[in-house]
Amino acid sequence: MPVDTITAATLDQTLRAFQQAEEPPSDLLDLHLLSDTGSAIERGIRLHDWLRQQTIEQLDRLRQAEGLPLKVDENATREALLDNLTGDFHRSNPDLKAWSALYFRYFTPFVLPVKDLAQSVDLVERQFRRYVDEGVLHLLNLLRRAEIEAQRQARTRGAHLPPLEFARLYGADDLINRIALQVTTGEHIPLMSIEGLGGIGKTALARAVAQRLAERGDFIDVIWISARHEYLDESGVVVREHDPAYSLHDLVARLAQALGLDKSIGLPTAEKLNDLYALLNKRAYLIILDNLEAIADSELLIPELRRLAGPTRFVITSRASLRRFPYVQVCAVPELSQAHATALVAAELSRRDRAAVLSPTELQPIYDVIGGLPLALKLVAAQLGHLPLTSVLDNLRQAKRTPGNLYTYIYQRTWELLDDAARGLLLDMLDISPDGEDADWLRGLSGLSLSDFENALARLLHYSLVEVTGRLVDPRYHLHRLTVTFLRTDLMQQWNAD
Repeated sequence: MPVDTITAATLDQTLRAFQQAEEPPSDLLDLHLLSDTGSAIERGIRLHDWLRQQTIEQLDRLRQAEGLPLKVDENATREALLDNLTGDFHRSNPDLKAWSALYFRYFTPFVLPVKDLAQSVDLVERQFRRYVDEGVLHLLNLLRRAEIEAQRQARTRGAHLPPLEFARLYGADDLINRIALQVTTGEHIPLMSIEGLGGIGKTALARAVAQRLAERGDFIDVIWISARHEYLDESGVVVREHDPAYSLHDLVARLAQALGLDKSIGLPTAEKLNDLYALLNKRAYLIILDNLEAIADSELLIPELRRLAGPTRFVITSRASLRRFPYVQVCAVPELSQAHATALVAAELSRRDRAAVLSPTELQPIYDVIGGLPLALKLVAAQLGHLPLTSVLDNLRQAKRTPGNLYTYIYQRTWELLDDAARGLLLDMLDISPDGEDADWLRGLSGLSLSDFENALARLLHYSLVEVTGRLVDPRYHLHRLTVTFLRTDLMQQWNAD
């Protein structure tokens, strides 16, 4: 939060709430200083403890300079506490009086009325409150300085992160919190894989988690390594990334450079890995590897990352699933709900000065075609900026203009990685019930042998082309609605013919 929004009035309201055992205002609970962890209650406790500790430390420092006893006896009687206050006010040090008034007003083991505090130092209540206000200002200055330093450290820890590509992630708060918790508490599962279709928001989600953990300070630093070869810009054009990582060798070299292992630059990959192991098994880093599927030898990479992970944690984004590795924790990114999809499209229209708000009824046909993929929804919103809704829907169904590029971006590479059996099974699933079918039914539909069917289904699951619902004892398999749209386009049919 901006430091200039931390005011004396806000701090005073917070101190009053703490004193009266009430829930404090939320204004100060988002401070970087509080590490952004835990519930509002936990952050409130940490804030109270920090404010109290700072007050006691400043009071002790000033008492020491005046030759007074340092510590207030927490078990002292009411009369003894008032005697301590009187001793502070018998000195002519205004800072000592301000910190003492603040402590005895808000931080004593039991509440002392302002009237009694003022009488004990021969002041009227208004005069004593002025000293309290001065103490609040002193504490405010300490709080602002500490928050500035916490924000500086957060920026330093996040120096390797790419720029934010989003203003807000709709429907992602719970998922960000869950991933951040799993990354910081999963002692025996050091790798987290964020998985799903292209365009579902894996990179944006990883970026938000990285920012959250950088600000909290759980790790010495947060390192981002991208293997993304291309992305879709807001006009729907596939843009090639500059200098992405292509291999295990590339990734290890970039990681060594980001971690300051300059002596490793000219060494073979095996020796770089040994230097990385020595560092990462002693110190806790968070390392994000974006777009794992673009790494040519990714099968060799995952075991190496496992070896490197001591206190260090790795977060990976991938279209291909890593469930087969027992030491990888998988988070499958769900599509947006219709409510969040509506909010996203409305925000994108507003950003383009087209503030028309789509009703759920108007959005329903779009949602039926593409589902809740954020990238697809953003591209649709871009079209709605200059085309009527009926034209946009027609373009979606026929893979024209921007959606054609969308399908290319999301599906073409994956389609090319499938074998004939997997492609055939995917096409066979085009006409099944939207609620899905069980494995026995699909196998009969495909005409494949048991072994070929199981391999083909595993391949489709591996690339998130097929989704699984239902119970573990009776799973049902179905296609994502955007996959259905893709399979019905002339674009896919041309690829299949080629």
